[in-house]
Amino acid sequence: MGEKGEKKAYTQAHSTGKYEKASGLAGKYDNVRRFWEDQNTAIFLRPALSNLVEKKKRNLERIRILDLGCGSADGYDLLMNVTTKDPGIFDYITAAITPDMLQEYVGVDINPDLLQQAEEYIGQLPKTRFIQADLSNGLTPEITENPPFDVYFTSYGTFSHFHDHQSVKIIADIARHAPKRAIFIGDWLGRYTCEWQDLWHHPADQEYFMDYRISYIYPEEDRDQMEISSFPL
Repeated sequence: MGEKGEKKAYTQAHSTGKYEKASGLAGKYDNVRRFWEDQNTAIFLRPALSNLVEKKKRNLERIRILDLGCGSADGYDLLMNVTTKDPGIFDYITAAITPDMLQEYVGVDINPDLLQQAEEYIGQLPKTRFIQADLSNGLTPEITENPPFDVYFTSYGTFSHFHDHQSVKIIADIARHAPKRAIFIGDWLGRYTCEWQDLWHHPADQEYFMDYRISYIYPEEDRDQMEISSFPL
């Protein structure tokens, strides 16, 4: 994919301040994402992560996570906030993966600005580290030289940045690198969701990329007046 275009687009978005972790009515971390989209994703992840935790506890082991396309460490936030059940008012610890159960979280991204933001956010935690790498040709040596992971995670449309053959290569590399049992979470854009109506008329068996701009972080009245970088998605 267009490595330079993607770097420029995400760097531009990062520079607006709308990629900061603060939640609200606008920006990357708006209330819709925080309290609806992420919560729904967590519900689907809960059974698999809870089973993994129970297995690791029985074996006196801890959990290793690889977050591909980690951006600002969004995957860390999402995974570490998945609960084992619907928390009640008397529950104290409800997280599926508690900090003491985590052996290591490794985030991988191509954009240095987002990785810097991730470092500022959770880089001080002893069990986290980050790798800058281009995944368009599969997992890089900096990744595969690590021990196998228990969770291979992508989120927020990471795989929609790649052609089909690139996605196949990444998944094949994961299968070769993973232990006998591991969780793989792959995320693509929902092609036939209301957000992407421009894609509806394209044949489902053919690849199609739109010229995407990260415009949603800007007020609607300003979008047409700005030069917003784009990239294929």
